[in-house]
Amino acid sequence: MKAVVSRPGSSSLSVREVETPQMGPHDVMIEVAAAGVTVADILLRKGLYPIGESETAIPGLEVAGVVRRIGREVTSWRPGDPICSIVSGGGYAELAIVPAEHCLPVPSHWSMTDAASAVGPICTAWFNVAMLGRLAVGESLLVHGGSGGVGSWAVQIFGARGHPIYATAGGAARCERIEALGATRCFDHQVGAFDKALFATTENQGVDVVLDILGAQALEANLRVLKEGGRLVGIATQQGAKASVDLWTLYRRRLSLTGSALRAQTRRTKKEIVAAVLANVWPVILQRRIASVVDSVYPFDQAVEAQDRLERGGNFGKVVLQIKE
Repeated sequence: MKAVVSRPGSSSLSVREVETPQMGPHDVMIEVAAAGVTVADILLRKGLYPIGESETAIPGLEVAGVVRRIGREVTSWRPGDPICSIVSGGGYAELAIVPAEHCLPVPSHWSMTDAASAVGPICTAWFNVAMLGRLAVGESLLVHGGSGGVGSWAVQIFGARGHPIYATAGGAARCERIEALGATRCFDHQVGAFDKALFATTENQGVDVVLDILGAQALEANLRVLKEGGRLVGIATQQGAKASVDLWTLYRRRLSLTGSALRAQTRRTKKEIVAAVLANVWPVILQRRIASVVDSVYPFDQAVEAQDRLERGGNFGKVVLQIKE
């Protein structure tokens, strides 16, 4: 099969012929039509993302396509089914092998581009906000990077469930688009500190959960805006990975600090995430109450250009690599 791989001794990418990965009895083989582009893909290309011995060095953590083959123990899918899935690498390829329980059906009104852009961010948003962050009925959420792939879905998913949603982004125009997606209020970080703006909007109440992509430099402000018993959930470290914290701040106010990397989760955990998404998010998508947000689509042989688009930070929504016309 053809796949996007790194050139030896280089941080560039090229399309080359590689061996097709082996299937297990509980796996499906997907003929990939499109793959989402992630920050993890960029780090992998630069040699900054550690992978285990059993993991592939081919980038790509989210795919959409059609089932070509199924393992002998698979009963939930048939060849020809349109599906999308989170994968543990290998998405930038013509074929991907994934556990059957990690797959979701592509809604009939979605293109493969829509599906590839959505499956990873939706799973990430649900896992971190609903499962780790335990966002409860009536509680509020702050989403940093509301214009990103995960952020735009978190705003929509939890806004549709009736939660007050606050977000941050750079620029008034981007904030307007995020509010159109369902945010109660979006704060432009180019014109002021988000914590002051949030307190002014919430009458000094703050929020129950923060979904963070900023990391170290925003840690103090993130903890400050949490209500008593609040939860800070991190998924990226754009402003640094190392920080110190006054533990008594956590103890006195019963705050929780956690986070996750989706690729690193066990097969069982990913199965639980996908099942929860199918039960809680897919019905809302099928009702067309929320929709994919695609920034741009790049052809198979322009993976570096696609990653550069994401790395520059000007995207609104998801950058997608088109594998098959």
